[in-house]
Amino acid sequence: MSETGKVFFIDANQYLNLYRVTTGKQLLAPLQEHQEYLFVTEQIVQEVERNKLQVAAEFLAKQFEQLKVSSFGVPDHLFD
Repeated sequence: MSETGKVFFIDANQYLNLYRVTTGKQLLAPLQEHQEYLFVTEQIVQEVERNKLQVAAEFLAKQFEQLKVSSFGVPDHLFD
């Protein structure tokens, strides 16, 4: 840690937002640069793990909706 003792705290919802954008890699680069200053609790890790698939599924469903994917078959079990 730096001499100033500063750390960054990022809420679980902000981590989950990485599953809601198409430019996630661009957002990860600054996080990786400052990873030694990030404060992540076990509760945040668990919350992200618990919710990331649902968030990603919702995002993909919206993307498919915009692409009019309903015009051809997609396995229905992917959306449950």
